[in-house]
Amino acid sequence: MEGALVQHDKDIAFQWFCNALQDTQSISANVQHTWAIIDRDSSQLLLTEKMAHLDPATMSEHGYRCFASYFNAVS
Repeated sequence: MEGALVQHDKDIAFQWFCNALQDTQSISANVQHTWAIIDRDSSQLLLTEKMAHLDPATMSEHGYRCFASYFNAVS
């Protein structure tokens, strides 16, 4: 997301991170042993160190949904 030249690039990154989080949650729900695409510590770090510092005024709908997903997953 940092260094993206256009909004479309940021949106693709947000979509990827959201999909990775959703895949991790569905894998965890369906299997006794879990394989995390993005583990909980990395999710928390991404939320607190990167996403929390994004300017909400410039955040797209994809960015907001991704932020909300990580906020709900970590808390």
